[in-house]
Amino acid sequence: GHAGRVFGVLALSIAAGGLIVQGLPYVLPKLFDDRFSDAADVLAAALGLGGASIVGAAIFSVYALGTLGNFLGGWLADRVSLKWAYISVWLANTMLLALLSAAFGWSAFALAAAVAFLNTAALPVENVMLSRWTPQAWRGRMFGLKFILAFGISGLSVPAAAFVYDRYADFGLLFVAGAAIGLSVAAVALILPPERRPVRAQAAE
Repeated sequence: GHAGRVFGVLALSIAAGGLIVQGLPYVLPKLFDDRFSDAADVLAAALGLGGASIVGAAIFSVYALGTLGNFLGGWLADRVSLKWAYISVWLANTMLLALLSAAFGWSAFALAAAVAFLNTAALPVENVMLSRWTPQAWRGRMFGLKFILAFGISGLSVPAAAFVYDRYADFGLLFVAGAAIGLSVAAVALILPPERRPVRAQAAE
């Protein structure tokens, strides 16, 4: 039924999202140290500050912007097809991750912020899909399983990031892998149940 199909798709995307969403905070400080520090030093010199303070402010800004993605996800969940909102967010994040794999300077900062933003945008859509298509008797357990998947798989992102950096002295391949995972999730999400009308219109009945 719909519930099994939805949870099967979401189980894959939640596991993938755990690697991408939870993995970004681990790699961001080193990523910015490698790819953003030169740009930060130029700005710091102009402002009479230390380069480390600019890098720290940039990392904070990425996290802060990332939290705002929840509003976009909630807005989409209220107004458009859940299926296509979910696919669109993952496709957009796939493109951004691919670009981030080779970005330096302010481009790396902007792309990292955009990736963090879209990482959280998928979460409200996931929650609405689980709530809508899961039988009420199973709803609490489904959400419990969701968080077990999300946080359980995220632990793999640390050794994966360490392995890639130790081998290549860069995180580029990690972001390429993230883009491939995101594209796979978007493709699998095509089997989600169709919606003929926006969720808001259905809720008004």
